[in-house]
Parts: sequence; structure tokens; C-alpha cells
Amino acid sequence: MGNLPYPALPIAYFFYVRKQPALKVSSALIPVIGEKHTNGALGKLIDVLFIFGLLGGAATTLGLAAPLISEGLSVLFGLPQTTYTQIGVLAICTAIFAYSSFAGMEKGIKILSNINFWGAMLLLAIVLLLGPTIFILETGLDSIGRMMSNFFVMATWAEPFGGYGSFDDTHFPQDWTIFYWAWWLVFAPSMGLFVARISRGRTIKQMVAGSLFFGSCGCFLFFIILGNYAYRCSFLGNSTLLAF
Repeated sequence: MGNLPYPALPIAYFFYVRKQPALKVSSALIPVIGEKHTNGALGKLIDVLFIFGLLGGAATTLGLAAPLISEGLSVLFGLPQTTYTQIGVLAICTAIFAYSSFAGMEKGIKILSNINFWGAMLLLAIVLLLGPTIFILETGLDSIGRMMSNFFVMATWAEPFGGYGSFDDTHFPQDWTIFYWAWWLVFAPSMGLFVARISRGRTIKQMVAGSLFFGSCGCFLFFIILGNYAYRCSFLGNSTLLAF
């Protein structure tokens, strides 16, 4: 969620305050390349590259989500975990996304967002209240402290000694930090457009604080409740989470 304010702020400013004719990513670069180039071939090239980047990010999202959803369907309902199941999951997700985009902000994306939000809150409440509540809260508090202590170390760790001497080459920075940061950044322009679109009438302070605060709270709740519940299942031998 930390990617939201950076593109959203300049896009919203030039669209609502400077009255740019279109809500587009290249508008955020007007101070850098000038309004003439933004409305010319260079601006169009930037917008086209953004579309290709968004396709790559969406493909990564669906590529990771399809096996996860199909595995969940297999565990809950006994559906076979096959390629056809994953294709079906991809088709349904694509159809829902296409419909919400075609229906517009009020009838499509807003309704789908509300369903996702309340569904997620219900799931988190069920896991927290009916699961190991004390364990989740204690490990959640401990996790926040560890994150604050190790954030900069983990964010800048490049494993320079991996494979040398007695140091193992774990590929952790490449497989986790760099991968997820790249995935995170590729959605920055599209999320910036979305936040700019729904922030009309808000002050800059409200937009930046709202996107950072509520987005961060959602991530904290998700990882604290579901992540620590999964850890407890692994400790009890009900899953092989720690093998990953």
C-alpha cells in the first residue's frame, strides 16, 4: 500500500487542479518532461508501457492465485487439483474483473470492493475469535516489534556473501524481497489512477494519510491474524508451512 500516494498525488493534482483533459499516468510526469511532451508521442509511449507493465502484474497475480484457490477448493470440496480446475478459476476471476470494469465505478468496482472488504473482515473475525486468539494476539504484538527492529536490515539485505565460505546461498532477497517489491511497484501507476479517481473533493493530507493508514492497517490485520494462525497450524503438525 505504500505505493499509493506517490503516483496518486501528482495524477490527482494535474487532473483536478490543473484541469488536464484525461486521467492518465503520464500526467504525473508533467513537471519532469513538460506538458507538451506529456500530450505528445512521449506521453503516449509512457501510457502504453504502463499498460504492458500492468498486464505483467495481473498475470503474476493470477498465476499465483489460481493454484492457491484451486487447492482451497480441493481441500474444502474435494475438487480434483488439475490444470482444468486452475483454468476454470482463471476464467471466473477474469470474468468478474471484466464485468466490474465494464459496469463502471458505482455498479461494478464499488460493489465488488464492498463485498471483498466485508468478506475479508468476516473471515478475519472468525479466525481471530474462533481460533487461538491469545496466541494470535501475542505473536502479532511480537511480530510488530520484530518488524520495527529489522525492517531496514531486511529491506536492504542483498546476501552478498551467499555461496562464499560457510555462508549458504539462500536466494532469499531475489525470491522474496526483490520479487515482491517489483510486483508491488508495477501496480503503483494503476493504483495511483484508482486512488486519484476516488479522491475528488479530498485534501492532499486526507488522501495521503488515508491511503497509507488504512492500507497499512489492512496488511497488518491480514498478516497478524491469518499468518500467525497458519504458523500455529504448522507448529501443531497440521501443515508444512515452515518448509517454504
